[in-house]
Amino acid sequence: MKRKIFFVALLCTFSLSACGGGNTSTTETPTESSVEESTAEDSSVSADNDSDGWGSVRALGLDNSTMLSIYQDYQTAWESSPEDPIAKRDYEAQVDEEIAEKYGISTDDASHVYMYVLGNYDKIAAENGASDTSEIQLHYGDLLSTTVNGTTIVLKAKITSSLTKKMTVASCFYDVYDAVEKYGLDQYDELQYWAVADMTDGSEQKVISFTVSHDTLEKIANGAIVEGQLQSYSTDVWLSPALQ
Repeated sequence: MKRKIFFVALLCTFSLSACGGGNTSTTETPTESSVEESTAEDSSVSADNDSDGWGSVRALGLDNSTMLSIYQDYQTAWESSPEDPIAKRDYEAQVDEEIAEKYGISTDDASHVYMYVLGNYDKIAAENGASDTSEIQLHYGDLLSTTVNGTTIVLKAKITSSLTKKMTVASCFYDVYDAVEKYGLDQYDELQYWAVADMTDGSEQKVISFTVSHDTLEKIANGAIVEGQLQSYSTDVWLSPALQ
C-alpha cells in the first residue's frame, strides 16, 4: 500500500512539472495608464528640445560660424533697405531668397536663423571663440567704446596730438595693429576704427577713421605685414583737415 501511494504521489509531481504547474509566470499586458505615461514622457523630451522655441533652428545643424555669417549678411543688407514700405517689403523678400540660396536653406529658415542670432548673439559669439572685448586697451589712445556688430568690430578712441601730424596718424594705426595681435581680433570679418580729439576751440571732433578687412587682419596675426604698412592695407581712410 505504501508503494502504491508513493507511486501516485510521484506521478502527480511529474505531471505538474511537465505541465508547468510548478513554476507559473505571467506576462503583464500594458495598461492604458502605462501607455499614457510613455506618451507623456515622449512629449516631455520633445518639449525639452524646443523649450525656448528655437528647436527648428538647431535642427538645421548649422555651426555658430555659419549662423553668424547669415546674421552679418542680413545686417549688411539692411543698410541698403529702402524707406518706402512697399519697396522695403519686396527688398526684404529678395534678401531672404538670396541668403537662403547662398546657404542652401529655405527662406523661412534663413530669417529664423537671423532672429535666433539677433536674440542670442553674445552666447553664440562666445561659443564661436569671440575674444573678451572688455580687456582691450590701446597703447596711445584712450579706448572709448568697443562695439561688435555681427562679425564686425568697431573701436572708438580718443587721441591726443603727437609731435607731428604724421606721427599722430601713425599712432592710430599702431594701436589697431597692436590690438589685433594682442587680443586676437583677426577672428572678425572686419575692423572699423575711428577716433576723436579735442580741438583748439574746445570742441571734440572726429579726426580719423579707417577700415581693416579680414584678409589684412589675418596678415597682421600671421606677421605678414608690420605696423608701418597697415595704413596702405586699410580702406576708407579718412583724415580731418587737422591731421592733413
